[in-house]
Amino acid sequence: MNRYLKVNELENGYIYKIEARNASIGVWLELKKAFIISRWKFKSNYLTHEYHWDIDDTLGTAKPMEILEKFPFELKDYSIEDRQNSKILKYLDSFDDTRDESIERLGWNDIQQKRLDKKKIGIFWIYEKQVFLEFQILGDIKAINGFKDSDLSYYQVWDKVKNQHPKFYLYEYEDIPRGRVVYDIENHIFRIYCNENILQDETSKKLILEKFKLMKLFEVSKESIEFKKDEHYKII
Repeated sequence: MNRYLKVNELENGYIYKIEARNASIGVWLELKKAFIISRWKFKSNYLTHEYHWDIDDTLGTAKPMEILEKFPFELKDYSIEDRQNSKILKYLDSFDDTRDESIERLGWNDIQQKRLDKKKIGIFWIYEKQVFLEFQILGDIKAINGFKDSDLSYYQVWDKVKNQHPKFYLYEYEDIPRGRVVYDIENHIFRIYCNENILQDETSKKLILEKFKLMKLFEVSKESIEFKKDEHYKII
């Protein structure tokens, strides 16, 4: 895990590269223990803030990674006043090379959307502390009834897994602890359906998050991931 800068290492009024829920650039505002950020949401671009990761288990969402330069504008809480200061918005956005103008015109939070579209969903098995999976990229999946789910079949994928791993030759796909990762669009949650064995094993859950590239999201926003027991995956 990359080391992030602690509160006592930050300089008030300086711009930082951050790993956060809604931005990748922020200005450290010591008074609030938060970063001033430029955010896009519902066709609006405005200044708001995200608290440092260490401030609060619930509110803290921003990890500063690198200092850039001193903020050249007046330092104040722009989330209270002057939230749509176009000069500051443009200035902060100029540091962010992940922005996509076509996405901004649609009014999405472009950073979130681009990161989200690259996430993986699919099916998996876990055996002897190893995860065996088949996945599809979230951005390539069509939403149905408010969810994005892969069209992968355990029955079909299991033949591929057995060919690659001969130790499974005598097993059927339902003999090994397994599960499925889907995305709930309305609630912005990755739901991981699995059996009781996996649900009660923190090591297995961590391995699954790592394999599906969801660990960073979990660290920044734990409510964005939900492990859920499903009797469908019970081993008989």
